[in-house]
Amino acid sequence: MSEAVDGFLDNISESHRPEQVEDYGGNPPDDTYQARLDKIYFRELDNGKIKNVIEFEIMNGKYVHRTIFKWGNMDTVENLDWLTRDFRTLGIPVNFKWNTVEKEHFPNVLDGIYEIQVKTSKTTKGDFTNIYIKKKLKADEVFIGQGLKNQDKDVVF
Repeated sequence: MSEAVDGFLDNISESHRPEQVEDYGGNPPDDTYQARLDKIYFRELDNGKIKNVIEFEIMNGKYVHRTIFKWGNMDTVENLDWLTRDFRTLGIPVNFKWNTVEKEHFPNVLDGIYEIQVKTSKTTKGDFTNIYIKKKLKADEVFIGQGLKNQDKDVVF
């Protein structure tokens, strides 16, 4: 590093304490977000239950780059029906098979941009956050920062 960089880092090390920065923690507040599908997989929990995990990255606004986790239960037929609807919204074909969907279809939906809604419900057992996948977005519907992103057009310099 240069002396200027070293001096700058020494200076901020004296005045800024990273351990005092408060983590946001949890999901962002109730709202509708544009988010990129970062990961989708099945996971076995410590209690032996299998769940589907979908990780979205918020694309814009105050919570840009935050990860939203959508956990899908797979215990009942009703749970599987909800998960199937989510998969359809992501673009997974309606005739998928559970034993091959992870290998055959999950890679095809990664990096897609979706409109998702975060909604918290208060129950007697505490707060519970639902994540709803509203729709897949087209390139001309996606906002990055403050501007409209259109992936099909060249950027003029």
